[in-house]
Amino acid sequence: MGFAVPGHFRGGALLAAVCLSLWGAGLSGVQGAQQRETAPGAVAASQPSPQQKTGELDASLQLTDSRLYLPVVAAVEVTPTLNPAEEVLIPAGPFLMGCDGSLAWEACRVDERPLHRVELDAYYIDRYEVTNARYQACVEAGVCRTPRSRGSNTRSFYYGNPEYATYPVLHTNWHDARNLCSWEGKRLPTEAEWEKAARGETDTRMYPWGDEPRDCTLGNFDVVVEGRRVWCVGDTTEIGTYPAGASPYGAMDMAGNVREWVNDLYASNYYSFSPIHNPQGPATGSDHLLRGGSWDNHFDYMRVARRVVTFPERSNNLYGFRCARSLP
Repeated sequence: MGFAVPGHFRGGALLAAVCLSLWGAGLSGVQGAQQRETAPGAVAASQPSPQQKTGELDASLQLTDSRLYLPVVAAVEVTPTLNPAEEVLIPAGPFLMGCDGSLAWEACRVDERPLHRVELDAYYIDRYEVTNARYQACVEAGVCRTPRSRGSNTRSFYYGNPEYATYPVLHTNWHDARNLCSWEGKRLPTEAEWEKAARGETDTRMYPWGDEPRDCTLGNFDVVVEGRRVWCVGDTTEIGTYPAGASPYGAMDMAGNVREWVNDLYASNYYSFSPIHNPQGPATGSDHLLRGGSWDNHFDYMRVARRVVTFPERSNNLYGFRCARSLP
């Protein structure tokens, strides 16, 4: 007796055992159950949806009307090939993390102090923020969920629109960001990794480009004109639009465009007890961090030292992310 099982299974040994069991029992047919999917609908920010996984075979089998129902497993796309041209290498070594209160133009916040020495191993970080196209590939592979909104501030059709394929993805929370990075064989950067990539290792500059005042040739944020705040653009811009605002290592848009999730939990006093070598953030907590400011933020949020704290389920049209990875 022969039969065909629909779908793609990754648990080969389990499938073989099921087949032998069917043969011995003399069952006459197999019917595949429908694939289970995670609905992409919007979820309230304060009530995160459960993190559902595709590509896993449920070992439980049900016999109904003499027919065996097997959960059909979705074909999961292999991890994309890494593209070194879209990453920058951050060399191993020390840098000064936090706000430098000795600079007259810095207005340090309590959680940005003390300025302290950190030593990091070498790592790679994305040159650009994660785009709609990159994120959509993960959604289509069945790994990531669709952003909670397809629009941006001024565009009703943003995510999924080819015109904005190379613009940063929006409406993704910390969990979404972590899932995309993991699928690509990467991870979210730590807060220290993000700050070193933005600041460099030779000074305590206020912005990725240095200490010069902001203007709309350096990034996508808002500026002060005749005493009032004015948007440079009023929405996201294509990645890599502002080479003059790049960090010392060549990372783009680390001030403006979208705020970026980092991996760490948040503690306001973490800098007072964080380890010197490769700090990973506090071991406990409920809130996470974003860095870098957005298209809708004023100069304070563009500062390299600025820390933005929120709950990990939150998403909106200001939030995005980039990924990092350790050296092999």
